[in-house]
Amino acid sequence: MRIDKHLKLGVAVVLGGMALAGAQTGTIGVHDDIAQNPAFTLKKQHPAAWNPFVADMVMLDDTRMVLLEFVFGPTDRENTSGVPKKNGNLWIVSNLEAADPEQVKTELIAKELSEPTGLCVANGKIYVAQKLELTEFTLGAAGAMATPRKVAPLTLDPLGLANFQEYNFGLLYKDGYFYTATGGAVRIGGLSWVDDIGKLSDLTRSGLLKIKADDGSQELLVGGLRAPNGLAVGPDGDFWVTDNQGSFLPACKLIHIVPGKNYGYTNGPNKFRGMEETPPAVWFPYGEIGKSITHPTLMKTGTFAGQFLMGDISLGGMMRASVENVGGTWQGSAHSFGGGFEAGIEASVELKSGSYVLGGLGRGDNGNWGWRGKLTGFQLLTPKAGTVNFEIKALHAKAEGIEIEFTKPVGAGADVAANYTVFSGVMTPGPKYGEGNMLTKTLITVTAVKISTDKLRVLLQLDGLAAHVKKVIAVRVGAPIKSETAEDAFRPAAWYTLNVMSTTPWSAGTAIHPRAGVQGLGAGDIAVARSGAGLTVKLPFAGSHELTLRNLQGKALETLSGKGATEYALGANHLVPGLYLIDVKVDGVAMRKSVVF
Repeated sequence: MRIDKHLKLGVAVVLGGMALAGAQTGTIGVHDDIAQNPAFTLKKQHPAAWNPFVADMVMLDDTRMVLLEFVFGPTDRENTSGVPKKNGNLWIVSNLEAADPEQVKTELIAKELSEPTGLCVANGKIYVAQKLELTEFTLGAAGAMATPRKVAPLTLDPLGLANFQEYNFGLLYKDGYFYTATGGAVRIGGLSWVDDIGKLSDLTRSGLLKIKADDGSQELLVGGLRAPNGLAVGPDGDFWVTDNQGSFLPACKLIHIVPGKNYGYTNGPNKFRGMEETPPAVWFPYGEIGKSITHPTLMKTGTFAGQFLMGDISLGGMMRASVENVGGTWQGSAHSFGGGFEAGIEASVELKSGSYVLGGLGRGDNGNWGWRGKLTGFQLLTPKAGTVNFEIKALHAKAEGIEIEFTKPVGAGADVAANYTVFSGVMTPGPKYGEGNMLTKTLITVTAVKISTDKLRVLLQLDGLAAHVKKVIAVRVGAPIKSETAEDAFRPAAWYTLNVMSTTPWSAGTAIHPRAGVQGLGAGDIAVARSGAGLTVKLPFAGSHELTLRNLQGKALETLSGKGATEYALGANHLVPGLYLIDVKVDGVAMRKSVVF
């Protein structure tokens, strides 16, 4: 069934008993920028006299945070002067989880930075990616300003100099090199330099820039990025970046960085222009689940460990992304997380306690980088002990269709195919701003539903799924579907980017049961700690056991066995940063614990 792509705004399309209202073809929108996530508590966490415009945040040590400000004036929009504004500040923030926000401590250590948008800490020093340079800051005595040192110049294209877009987004350090994502030249209003593309000359823009720490030499590792507002280390230990929509980019993206690849944005004069486009791991359909996606944070604990959490400074609220490696290709699903924040969230940091510090930023004009007129924010988001929403945890590609993984066992209505709506859309870049988002929407028939033995996974067998490769698959869980305890689904929709078909058949069995208990104990009782470049694992179980360390793809790295309470050293001092899985079988009962190293 093809859905008419010429439907006008306000016309409703009915799919599987669910009305879809919206521009062109309708949406399955469930994102709410105001309603808070009921599994978390949210509180203002800044003194009344301190209201930061947060561009980036990173922990300096276990108790202190470094916060980078990008301060917008009351009438600021794009900077068209050709000269970067000196509108950045650098702060040390401590007592981050104070019960009284007035007890949060702030110390200004640098000011008048030039449009800074990237921050990291390496070898005891603080580094900032300003618009025209990478700068090192050395801390002095308490109360003293930090001492700056220029590490490397960062250049802009002459045509892009008078435009806001050419920021150096995010900053990471690894093995003697810094990495920042460089925005491409964009005309005022978000359009690309289509007519003047041959005049662009700066070869360091529109990609991931690698900078040697000791001499400042530079190399562009990838191309095809437009406004890559945020860098992170992912569950595989590789770099991931978000990119923001506009002309020649129909929606926001989450991208797994592979050196040498081109990610599609055409507005760069560098060596990657014209190469075959590599698709993102996750698309965020415009207006439904993203407008201006920001810094991704790899979640290390809780229900969504191993997924990315990010904000949006135009649409508002926060989103999360679950990713998986299917036959060597990364792909995954986008989900709404929650709202109700002081401003659009530009950056977040997970604390050791499992709480998140959220930093807000906005221009206040409800336009570009403006959510509901909000400007600043600094909040604490804390998981409620023992509280888990009934919601879609992740979508997974299977040979037979799409698997929905839930956070709690499903109950009534979950076995009825008519209670699910599935359709696909195509992302087709074009020169007009916002052009090409989720075109040619096509309903996909759910031919059968299968439920796993633990009721946490539901397979939707789909008719002709192979015809929808290289499309976004939208899935909505209908209102009749409840949890086993009769809860309604929270944010009951998700969007899966199907780059390739999976050849893995679905199984109803539970090879690993995360809630399994042995002698009254479960996976939560397995103690894991970092030890050098390895892990120490303590098993408290009385029975015979087998312990396997796996990478995110499920490959067994090490297997040990024993009996009774035992402590093991895993990894042999060669683990790289990333998400690992610890599988334990005790007297035939299996359980799994995930850990971010």
